[in-house]
Amino acid sequence: MSISPGEIHLAEDTANPMGDSTARILATICLLCSACAGSERAKPVSATTTPAATSLDAGAPLADQRFIALGPLTLQVTISRTAQVFYFVDQISQWEPHCHKQYARWADEQHLVGPRERSLLDAHKRLRSTSGGWGPLEQAFASPLSIREAAARAVALGLLTQADTEQELAVLEAFEPLLARTIDEGQSRLEAFRALFVERGPALGRVLSDVQALAETYTPQSIPLFLVTNPVGHTGGGGYNGGIVWVEVNDALGAIDTLTHEAIHVALLDRYGDIRATATACGEGLDEETLNEGLAYAISPGMLHEGSGDPLREAVEAARRRGQPATNQLVRDHRLGLALRPLVESTLARKDKLNRVLSGACGVWRGVAAEAWPPTRDAPLAPPVYIVADDPYRQWLVDRFRALGMAAETPFNTDFDVRLPRAAGHTLVIAMVGDRLVLPEKYWPAQTVISLELLRRRQSETARGVFRRRREDGTLVYVLYGRDPAALRQMVDEFPK
Repeated sequence: MSISPGEIHLAEDTANPMGDSTARILATICLLCSACAGSERAKPVSATTTPAATSLDAGAPLADQRFIALGPLTLQVTISRTAQVFYFVDQISQWEPHCHKQYARWADEQHLVGPRERSLLDAHKRLRSTSGGWGPLEQAFASPLSIREAAARAVALGLLTQADTEQELAVLEAFEPLLARTIDEGQSRLEAFRALFVERGPALGRVLSDVQALAETYTPQSIPLFLVTNPVGHTGGGGYNGGIVWVEVNDALGAIDTLTHEAIHVALLDRYGDIRATATACGEGLDEETLNEGLAYAISPGMLHEGSGDPLREAVEAARRRGQPATNQLVRDHRLGLALRPLVESTLARKDKLNRVLSGACGVWRGVAAEAWPPTRDAPLAPPVYIVADDPYRQWLVDRFRALGMAAETPFNTDFDVRLPRAAGHTLVIAMVGDRLVLPEKYWPAQTVISLELLRRRQSETARGVFRRRREDGTLVYVLYGRDPAALRQMVDEFPK
């Protein structure tokens, strides 16, 4: 099969011949990439636009809503200033492990979070916990209204208590002016993505109809979708939580993949109980989240994705090269999705139903779990690198990693409770001279997997050295020490030998 670069591809990963259902998907895929040279342009779906809510004195309007039909789904697509402020705050707060780290890194680089803002983010995290996590806060502030109007509505509908609403209102109103310029600058990208989405809607709708037929979920769905500016290039994501779809937009083509993946989740939503029951009955370490994500990844981007290549397989191989542990949730999702892909493809080819996939899912998972996947001690560094060091030693490390062709985050020696969690799953490098503990005592050995007793003994025995450890979450940890600056400099110049 040959399709021009830039088009959405179905990956060929099975010897099973394709039947009508798979062929139908293939026949419609090219229409999803009508921006490619020479491809047929799909007719836009009809969409109605709700007039924007009251405008701010300057910048983007508060909200712009359109309804776009995608086969069995109708998406209420909203570009909302209030929703974007809420989403930025939610991601920057890093209130749970699935939060997207690029937003927090970006906020650090922009120096948006001082002591006052950190206190507000802590308040937001507490509200997430006391309100039950996903659900109430999204339903309150994923809104086309102004922040104050959305807050008043949340109280009136009983989504949040008066006290909780006032707390979140204070958080969002404090961050809105800090985020205003970024939201304004991203407005044109969101509009461009929505235009591309409208253009490709009919073809994507036909694919979703086939997925819905596979899942035997025939009830039409109406889903709110909020578009959010992503200020960090070459990153992206989204989610479907609390009944709301979010899509981060940096470039329009990359966001199409995110939208497609989340739309698959929506199409499978009515079968979530069966997915949970299958995972529970299987046991052997398989949980409902992994099976649910594995099914979605098997289709998108496993079968349906932008550009050439095989991004799902590439993601699995990249995780293997980086030595990420088998317990990492995204690694679990990707590995199961890749393993399930042939079964999903053959089921579509036979015009069979999701039950066939679910009945075989446990056996597929057993094969994934049995595959050798221990991170080896000689695994390469896992970028990005997080550096804990004083001046001028931090610059030595930044220069060293630049020479190695690796990205390093801004080095730090304060604000550890905020910055250290971001290193999880990546590489953490700690550099010390003499007896100075640049990383405070309370973080040993939890962050380093090295006891202070062992560190001090080694420092007394040798003038310089390095510890190398891997934490259970997959984080590579290096502790470099030198009796004096010259000794540490030698360790940095030789790193990572």
